[in-house]
Amino acid sequence: MYESSADAIAIHLGQRPKYLTFNGNGIETSAPRLIRLKTPILLDVLPMDGGDNLFDAMIEAVTDVGSRLTLRLEELDRYGSRVGSRMNSLIVRLRAEDIENLLRGKELPGH
Repeated sequence: MYESSADAIAIHLGQRPKYLTFNGNGIETSAPRLIRLKTPILLDVLPMDGGDNLFDAMIEAVTDVGSRLTLRLEELDRYGSRVGSRMNSLIVRLRAEDIENLLRGKELPGH
């Protein structure tokens, strides 16, 4: 069942009973021990340049639902000043070339 709420983006880890046992008007079956885990929804990098308006909408969406947006290193350089306190909503995609450059001393955008 899908509901449009914060609980809709979660799973429950554990075991539910296969059936319920009733005693008159009450339920005898013990309550299941479930752990609620948020299901991450990751927005991958776009195959095209969506522009500033699309970036603003996407970063707002992932921040609102507690998810992540993937940016390439050059996109982080481009939009870094607009990320602000939402850095925890980002995943930076590094290519082998990016890693080699960083190991050679190139600084991350915004540093």
